Amino acid sequence: MKFRLSKNDSADIGFALSCLLCGAIHFREFKAWLYHVIEHGDAPPHYIFDMLDVELRRDFKPLEIMGWTSSQELTDEEFDVLEGIGFLRGISDIEGRITREDAIKKLKRNMPFHTRVQNFFPFIDLDQVVGPDPDKGW
Repeated sequence: MKFRLSKNDSADIGFALSCLLCGAIHFREFKAWLYHVIEHGDAPPHYIFDMLDVELRRDFKPLEIMGWTSSQELTDEEFDVLEGIGFLRGISDIEGRITREDAIKKLKRNMPFHTRVQNFFPFIDLDQVVGPDPDKGW
């Protein structure tokens, strides 16, 4: 399987990081995706292994590890949907640029994007309530 993980084509790592930063997935689930990349990808870049060495999310600095900023091609609506996933999963309870209610409404209106996220993380049940991220480190 070909993942887009290079500086010139980083859409997959960018998407995974966006899901983490929006609170749709836990840090341990992000690391499970990294293992998925190792198992199913073709010659994963060295930074994937460096990311796995980070124990706590508070110590996770993707820019320092990769040496460049990954691309992401998400719309504002898709970022809101990721936040809605985080609210429903119980990972996040902090309202930022969007309220919990509005994020969940956008999620329900955009189920194809929910399916995209689910397909990207096939080993995660996005409909399961998992509670706050235990790997925040604070």
